[in-house]
Amino acid sequence: GGFGGHMDFSTLGEVGSYEELLEWLKGHWPLAVELALWFLLRLVLAIAIFVIGMRVAGWGGNRAGEAFERLPNWDKTLTPPTKRVVSFLLAGLTVCLVLILFGVQMTAFIAVLTGSAVAIGLAIQGTLSNVASGVMLLVLRPMRPGDFVRAGGTYGNVVEINLFFSTIRQLNGEIVSEPNSNVFSSAIKNYTMPPTRSLWDVVGISYDSDIDQARTIILDLLENDDRWLSDPAPVVYVTNLGEYSVDLTVSASCPTKVYFQAKSDFFEAVKKRFDAQGVTIPFPTSTLELSQADQQQAAARAPAVEGQAGAAGSSPGATIAKPKSSEQGDPSE
Repeated sequence: GGFGGHMDFSTLGEVGSYEELLEWLKGHWPLAVELALWFLLRLVLAIAIFVIGMRVAGWGGNRAGEAFERLPNWDKTLTPPTKRVVSFLLAGLTVCLVLILFGVQMTAFIAVLTGSAVAIGLAIQGTLSNVASGVMLLVLRPMRPGDFVRAGGTYGNVVEINLFFSTIRQLNGEIVSEPNSNVFSSAIKNYTMPPTRSLWDVVGISYDSDIDQARTIILDLLENDDRWLSDPAPVVYVTNLGEYSVDLTVSASCPTKVYFQAKSDFFEAVKKRFDAQGVTIPFPTSTLELSQADQQQAAARAPAVEGQAGAAGSSPGATIAKPKSSEQGDPSE
């Protein structure tokens, strides 16, 4: 039943050459026309199904993402891969409908596809590793878009996490796409996830400076800056008597989102306040000490050096540059 359902192709198997095919068409002209119309109709229908199906796949993926985002506990990190999965499923369904339209047996197609999947999987095992790592990143969520992280050896803000790459924007604005396998197999340091961050740095002062005065200055700066939290309270204590300095370790906490600016402002204020109140921040210096024998040898060589300089000055070929009188004016004029 249906268009093309009563066609008889039993004699078509006897055709062995192009000339015989033409003879067959001449003897079966109505059947040939019906065959052409049958194929043309299905071709047009297949194209229509494919075009509409692809559009529906894209539209369905976007709508699914928007629907999931309206859920109260939905993580927006999962939205992009969810859109892609839904679009891929709808696109696959469209391809299956097109194949069924042309009479392809889906059981045989699935068997061939399954057999090919093994060979393809071996060929692209690195890509599949990225996909598996991407799934784990999306499920475990050690980082999310907008977080400042160190992942796979890259510092920056997370832009997107998909099934293959994690996109990170570095501080200089460059975009880095790290393979998910590199990200998941390395340590991920998330600086944004905790609500607060602790300052844990050393401020060195010279041995001549007053430790109590330096501690008072540091604590005063921290306590008078609202960005630094009072609980836990800032602490300053001596942690080392170094080769050049007395090391004071500063411990204080502030909200994560203002940490970098607060830290920069703190160290700038410490330097200015130390300079104003006479607290010295030391730097490495070297002192050269000569023994008595070395001093005597240097003194003995000094007259000889001066004599050589005088002989050179009195030689006929020597010239001595004398300062110009102020009356001569600027030589550049």
